[in-house]
Parts: sequence; C-alpha cells; structure tokens
Amino acid sequence: KVYAAIKDKADKSELTNKADTSLNNITEAGKTVIKDLAKGAVKVADGTNTTVTTEDGKDGSKTYKVNVSDADIKKAVASDLNKKADKDAGNIGDKERTAWANKLGTGKVEANDANLVTGGTVQAALNPVKTQAETNATNITGLTTRVGKNESDIKTLQGGFTLQDANKIVGKQTVTAGSMVTVTGDKY
Repeated sequence: KVYAAIKDKADKSELTNKADTSLNNITEAGKTVIKDLAKGAVKVADGTNTTVTTEDGKDGSKTYKVNVSDADIKKAVASDLNKKADKDAGNIGDKERTAWANKLGTGKVEANDANLVTGGTVQAALNPVKTQAETNATNITGLTTRVGKNESDIKTLQGGFTLQDANKIVGKQTVTAGSMVTVTGDKY
C-alpha cells in the first residue's frame, strides 16, 4: 500500500534542476532574469514639486534619486508661512497686536503672578498710588506754607510784641523777649 501511494511521486533526480530554498544554486543567467524582473517592477516618475534621476550601478543595480528644489519647497509652504508672525514682528499690524495683547495680557499686577500684563492693567494698578501721591503732595505743600507762616510769626514774637486792649486806648505796652507783663482789667 505504501508503494502505491508514492509510486507516481517525483524522485530526487527530478529536483536537481530546481532552486534551493536558500537560492544558493541559482545560475548567473537566473540571477539576471530576477534582476530584470525587479527593474521592471519598480516605476519611479516625476511628481508635483519633485524630479527623479536614475543612475545605473556597476553591478547592474539602478539607483533612483527623488529631488525637491528649494524653490518648490518655499512655494509649497508660502501660503501657510504668510499666516505666521515673523520673529521680529515686522509683519504684525495693529489688529494683530491687539489680538496678541488680549490673548497674552491676562496677568495681574500682584505678587506671584507670572503672566504678562497690558499697559491698561499696569495703569489701573498704579492710578490709586498716583492719586494718593498727588493728594499727599498737595497736603505737604499746604503744611509747608503754614509752617513758613508760623516760622515768620515766631521770629516776630522773638523780637518782642505790643499788647494793647481792643479799644485801642490807653494801656498799650511793648513786651520784649524775657520781660514780664501783668495784665489787669476785665475778666475774660
């Protein structure tokens, strides 16, 4: 029964001209056929913004170089780049500057706030201090005027002064510094 099952099967001599699974018994002619089939299977062509150059190797291989020119790259991204800010902000107008300030100027003038602030935020924080400083300056000016008048009056008193009753009649007496005067008359 075993003989009947394998009698029509190939014998080893029929496998002599077949390729090994490791392909180590392929002839040069066979290798050329495989290379030609591989070359025919690869198709590389110029595309949008690209060019292809080929180079034949000494071993029969073919090298494909896909090139993109700098001008084509710049052209392809120009519309996207036109929407971006230059690093020197040279292409930022008033409208964009205001939008950036609104997005970035969210900070407060207070301890431990690391966010950016706008001029309006700084002005609002400093205005009460400015107002108080102006009020203080006005008060100091008034005090300085009064102190100056008091200083003048004190100097006058140091040189002596005259006492006289309100009716401007007899009883006038000049008092000099260091003297004593006794006042008599109506009780007040």
